[in-house]
Parts: sequence; C-alpha cells; structure tokens
Amino acid sequence: MEFLMTLYFAYYNKGNVYQKQGEYEKAISDYSRAIIINPTYYFAYYDRGNVYQKKGEYEKALDDYNEAIKIDPDYALAYYERGNVYQKKGEYEKALDDYNEAIKIDPDYALAYCERGNVYQKKGEYEKALDDYNEAIKISPDYAFAYYDRGNIYQKKGEYEKALDDYNEAIKINPDYAFSYYDRGNVYQKKGEYEKALDDYNEAIKINPDYAFSYYDRGNVYQKKGEYEKALDDYNEAIKINPDYAFSYYNRGLIYKAKKNIEKAVLDFEKSADLYKEKGNQKWHQKSLDRLKELGNN
Repeated sequence: MEFLMTLYFAYYNKGNVYQKQGEYEKAISDYSRAIIINPTYYFAYYDRGNVYQKKGEYEKALDDYNEAIKIDPDYALAYYERGNVYQKKGEYEKALDDYNEAIKIDPDYALAYCERGNVYQKKGEYEKALDDYNEAIKISPDYAFAYYDRGNIYQKKGEYEKALDDYNEAIKINPDYAFSYYDRGNVYQKKGEYEKALDDYNEAIKINPDYAFSYYDRGNVYQKKGEYEKALDDYNEAIKINPDYAFSYYNRGLIYKAKKNIEKAVLDFEKSADLYKEKGNQKWHQKSLDRLKELGNN
C-alpha cells in the first residue's frame, strides 16, 4: 500500500513538471496513471483538468473538475477553474455560480473575485464588476490584473483619470504585461494625448509583437496626426497578423482615399464590406458601401 501511495504521488508530481514545461500530453499521461492507481486523488483530476483547459479541450476539463468536486465538494480551486472554463465558453451564469461557490468556501480568494468581476464586465454589469475588483485589490494589493481590469471598467465609463491610475498601478506591479500599455494608450488616444499614446503602443508592441490591435490603434494615432505612411505601415502589419479584422481595411481605405489612390481604396472598402457582412455588422457594412459609392463603385 505504501508503495502504491509513493507511486501515484510520483506520477502526479511528474505530471506537474511536464505541465510547467508545456509538455501537455506527457502531463496528461502521468496524471492519468496517478488516477488509475488512486481514483480518489482529486488533485490529479484537478491538474489534468487544467491541462485540458490550456489545450482548449473544455469538455474534458469540465469532466475532470466535476470529478474533483465530487470527491471533495469543498475544493475551492476546482470551482474556480471550472468557472474559468464556463466563462471561456460564454456560459456566464454557470461561471458565476462557480465563482460564488469558490468565494463561499474561501472568502479571501482574490482571483475568484477578479474573474467574477470579469464576467460581470462582459455582461455590462459594471458596478458589480467594480465591487469585485475592489474586493480583489483589498485582499491582494499587488494583484496587477485586478487593477488592469478595473481600469478597463473606468475606461468604458469614460472615467479616464481613474483608468490611468489603475493602468499605472498595474504596470508598476507587472511592467511586462503588454495589455496594460495598450489600454493606457487607448485612454491617451481618447484624451488626444497622441505622443503618450504612441509611447504606450510602442511598448506594447515591443513586449508582444504579434498583437494586431496595437498596430491598428497606433495606426489610428498616426492617421489622426496626418502621418499617413506610418499609419499605412501599421495597418499593413495589423492585417498581416489578423487578416479578418475589417476596421484595418476600412481605415487603410480612408488613407488611400485621402491619397487619391482610388484603386487600392476600392479594394479595401470592398474587403471591409464583405467582412462586416460576414460578421453581421450592418452599420459598418453600410458605411463601407457608402465609401464605395463616393468613389463611384457599386
């Protein structure tokens, strides 16, 4: 019996090492071996669920979290991670139920408050989201993501100074998180502080060169400043990374229109019209058609 205990624990620990190394198939294999030896070892179900979640295999992740909860109904982390899966699947009410349960079990679980806040934010319930971010920060004052997410709420509410304060704090705690710079840049752009916006987009791109929206929004700033060649470069890069984002084509088309490059403008407005139509965005589909009519195209 002692030998079996040592064996399943060895497989479990080896699975944790593989998970940290990103070798997910090996991790799954070892967690599964631990479960075969000890089917009531809920940590193995939980961590195998985490690997499935990282792989985007959400149904398998849910099965494992369900099993972990069945074995130990007071395991807050399993409710939290199951809530994260439901959130990713857009099943917000189920996610809320799980975050509520995690918080009930562990009232000082800052991550559960933050993710519940994220669900409320997605549902447009901003005051509830703010309450949760405030609680997360109260519990864990160095939790950068809580400041970042609260900053996003303030930005949506048009409370730009509060948003800047939160993005500044998030960057102070975690200076390598590209999205904090990106969203702070968006606030500066809205405030018309274009040089500060450019600085932040530059930093976001430096940290994460594959994030299309940083190029897109930097291009928007250059467009507003009349620096059309720089704007074109950024829209080109945004389209290269994300060829299905209609606004990049639309805004690039505006520049080509301003530069009297009618042929390229037509191609971009046609492309944006098609993409907007595919996504069911009637308003911007019509705007693209209107731009084409201005250029003498149907």
